[in-house]
Amino acid sequence: MKRGNVSHVALSSNVAELCNRVSSCELRLGVAPSAPAGEEAKEGPISDRVDALAKEVNELFENDAELTSFENQMGALASWMEVEHSATSHLVLNNIVKRNYVIQRSDRLREIGKHFGEIHAMEEHMRPPVFEELPKHSEQLHNVEVSSAVTVGSAIKLHEHVSRLAEDYHKTVMGLNSQLLVWSRMFDRKP
Repeated sequence: MKRGNVSHVALSSNVAELCNRVSSCELRLGVAPSAPAGEEAKEGPISDRVDALAKEVNELFENDAELTSFENQMGALASWMEVEHSATSHLVLNNIVKRNYVIQRSDRLREIGKHFGEIHAMEEHMRPPVFEELPKHSEQLHNVEVSSAVTVGSAIKLHEHVSRLAEDYHKTVMGLNSQLLVWSRMFDRKP
């Protein structure tokens, strides 16, 4: 079907297919287009109502340029989605599958959400103020290490000096002891 200069082939073919299906259903059910029954007696057979609806849709598209533009953009999007192997029906089906997945695992997902909340609450403790003072403490530790090295050097020198002094004292005491023994023998020999 042509509406202005825009072709609505997809819509027209869908409406035509729907009309054919409705007509075949009416024939199978025994509802003749000329002899409607029940509610259809007031409005006519379903196929006539579908035809009327198709005419109303055609008139809407003829009168509203934005609808025509929207239909063209949707057609372009649909062709792009077919190239990308993701038709609209697949996206809707994926949304249904995703929703079912979420519903089936809602308890587990709530638990995971609770854990994420706990983790979020702990994020403030990831960088406590002590970390900001680390460079200052590092510098102080370096100063302590340097003074410790100096103190250790001084302690080693003091130890060496005390060792020499103790050795000299030992030699002196041994020398005095020897001298006293010599003097003691000398006094013992004199009458």
